[in-house]
Amino acid sequence: MTATGGPLPDPGADRGAGDPRSPGPENRPELTAIQLPEGAEFVRSTRRFDVDSVPGGLLSAHRIAPGVWGELRVFEGEVTFVLEETGATRQLHAGERQVIEPDTSHHVEPAPGAEFAVSFHRVRDGSEPNPPQSG
Repeated sequence: MTATGGPLPDPGADRGAGDPRSPGPENRPELTAIQLPEGAEFVRSTRRFDVDSVPGGLLSAHRIAPGVWGELRVFEGEVTFVLEETGATRQLHAGERQVIEPDTSHHVEPAPGAEFAVSFHRVRDGSEPNPPQSG
């Protein structure tokens, strides 16, 4: 109840589809729940990208190789991660990470001022080739 006796406003009532707290296709809990598998070993990382230096391939649908896990790390600003199959998105801010499952189609949308990199990980069992070393 408020001081005037009326009900308290619903704190989520004005949340639009783009609100970072919205559970709509944006910021889906299933995206934040993805974790690197136990035993995943760091293989390599890209350099830092910004809106001017990001390779065009990252801005359109692409996949990480089968058996390779990615981790999008945002250092500055905001980057939107988009899962192509479902259209689910997650806005990541400086200090946040998004794990990317192997062979999953996705793209990124960096905002002006964003700086980010992608690291690659693999669970070593000896049966899979090394990931490409370009980038």
